[in-house]
Amino acid sequence: MSLPVSTLLTSEFEEDIRYEVWRESLAPLFFAEAVGDPLQFNGQAKLYLAEDMVFAKTQFDALNFILDRKWSRQYEPDCLLIQLYTQGGYQGISADNSVQITPASISILDLRQTLYTHTVASEVITTVVPRHYVADRKIPPSGYTFTSKNAATPVLANQILALWQNINQLDASHAYLMLKSMTNTILDVANDTVSDLNPGPFGSRFEGMLCYIDTHLNDDTALSESRLCKQFYCSRATLYRWFGTYGGVRRYIKKRRLSRIYKTLLTQQGASLNNVASRFGFKSAAHFSRSFKEEFNLSPSQLTPQKKPGIKTSTSTAIKSNYPQYRDWLLTV
Repeated sequence: MSLPVSTLLTSEFEEDIRYEVWRESLAPLFFAEAVGDPLQFNGQAKLYLAEDMVFAKTQFDALNFILDRKWSRQYEPDCLLIQLYTQGGYQGISADNSVQITPASISILDLRQTLYTHTVASEVITTVVPRHYVADRKIPPSGYTFTSKNAATPVLANQILALWQNINQLDASHAYLMLKSMTNTILDVANDTVSDLNPGPFGSRFEGMLCYIDTHLNDDTALSESRLCKQFYCSRATLYRWFGTYGGVRRYIKKRRLSRIYKTLLTQQGASLNNVASRFGFKSAAHFSRSFKEEFNLSPSQLTPQKKPGIKTSTSTAIKSNYPQYRDWLLTV
C-alpha cells in the first residue's frame, strides 16, 4: 500500500488566513502563536502517514508553542514527539523543566505534559508517536534532549535524515516498521542516560516541600530557609543535602520563579514585565532581566505577546475549508 502524504504551503493562501490555517492545522498537538505579524507568516509542511504514526518535515517562521491544561482538555493530545531540528531551535519549559534545543539536536516531548516554548525560524523533522505504542515503555522526561555533547546524537540524527530522504520510496507497512525501529532506538538510548538527569527523591517530605515551594513562589517569607525547615521538620544540613543536586535551595527557588514568569509572559497579553518580576521576588529589573536571559537565552520582552487581530467570521469558513488532510491524522493519533 502506498504511503499517504499531505502537504501545506502557506504562500498558496491569502495573507489574512495563512497563519490561521497553519495554527489550526497544528491545533491537535499544541497552540502555535505567531511571534511577528501574522499577515507576514510563512510556513510549509510535508507529512506522511505510516499506519498510525506521522512523519513530517516542517519549516516555519518564529512561533511560541503552548500546551497547557486548557488546550489539553480541548484536544487531548496523547503522543510523543521525537524532533530533529536541522535549523533554528527553541528555549522554554516542558513539564516544568527548562529546555533548549539548537540545530542538529534531537528532543523528546511528551504531549501529556505542559509546554511553553519560544521557537525561532526553524526546520524540523518530527515523528509523532501514539501513546499506545509506548504504553509499556519507560518514557524519558519531556524535553529530554540529545545535544552535540552526546556521542550518540550524530548517529541518531543521521538515521532520522536517512529515513526522511527515503520515506517516499517505502510502502506504508515498511515505513511503519522503520519508524518503530527508529523510535525504539532513540528511547532506549535516552533511557540509558536519563537516570543521570533526574536524581531520586528523598521521600515524601521532600516531594511535599517541592509542592509547597511551587504554591508559594510569590511569598519570600514562606520560602525562607528557616520557614522551610520548620514547615517540614528538617535541619538546615538536611535542606542543603536535599537541594545539593539543584545548586542549592535558593537557586532552585529562583529557577522555579523564572519558569512561572516565563509562562505568565508567554500567555498573558499586556503583562507588565516589572509587575510580574516584582510579584515573584525580583526587586531589581536589571537583575531580573539578566537572570531571565541566563536561564532561557532570550530577553523577557521577546516573550510578551503582541496584540493580533481577531479572526473574522467570514474568514473562519475559509480557514476550515483549507485544513490539510494531516490535521485529521493528528486528531486520531
